[in-house]
Amino acid sequence: MNYSNKCAVSGINIPELLIANHILPWSDHEAERLNPQNGIRLSPLFDTCFNKGYISIVSSYKIYISSVLKEKSHQLYFDNII
Repeated sequence: MNYSNKCAVSGINIPELLIANHILPWSDHEAERLNPQNGIRLSPLFDTCFNKGYISIVSSYKIYISSVLKEKSHQLYFDNII
């Protein structure tokens, strides 16, 4: 598994808060199913964003944010946290 058992986006290293995922979808890439370089760990929020196509990680390990997510980024999601 890549990223030293941390979330590839946030760096969180708490195993209970991580999900293992495939970079190339398992069902579409039979040759990559057992390739350990095809693995990625993400926290549930980023895992969902990755699976829905809201974020992706380019070959230089930078995060690409989709225009759909960027359009929503002006909303205050954490205004009730103290």
